[in-house]
Amino acid sequence: MNRLLSEERVLVSDMPGTTRDVVDSPLVWHRRRFRIVDTAGMRRAGRVGRGGPVEMVSVLGAKRAIKDADVVALIVDASSGSWTRMRR
Repeated sequence: MNRLLSEERVLVSDMPGTTRDVVDSPLVWHRRRFRIVDTAGMRRAGRVGRGGPVEMVSVLGAKRAIKDADVVALIVDASSGSWTRMRR
């Protein structure tokens, strides 16, 4: 999001759990208006429950943003060596 907006709009960190809120910003690209949204990351459903109420609310906000979106870019951390598909 920071690169698309050419400004430091969202906090970036290698530490999991840094982003908790849904952050949206307007973007004008080739004279077209877009709304881009950055959400909290999501872990497997079983691990989210163990993460406590803050993580559960963060994931709920991310799921709502995904449901409302016309296009979604799923960013996966390939350095972890494993991933699972997201279920609706």
